[in-house]
Amino acid sequence: MSVEFSKNSNMLLVVSYNSEDERSQQARSSISVWDFLDGKRDVFCKSVVPFKVNDAKWNPNLRLPSDEFISISSDKYHYWRIKEGL
Repeated sequence: MSVEFSKNSNMLLVVSYNSEDERSQQARSSISVWDFLDGKRDVFCKSVVPFKVNDAKWNPNLRLPSDEFISISSDKYHYWRIKEGL
């Protein structure tokens, strides 16, 4: 659904969408943050949410390297900050 490189750090924000989970018949999206220099996902930085995420963007207003982003769905949005996890 969405892939975006951070302008402030070496992080890559990836959002994928599974149309329906076969067992629960519910839509699910995965949000994960990768270190694109090392080519691996931070084990703490993945979240699965029970709705379709349409897009996600890093916070462009921060001057220092920061790991804040927003995810957007058709009826809600969430602000995220990476500390030890999402």
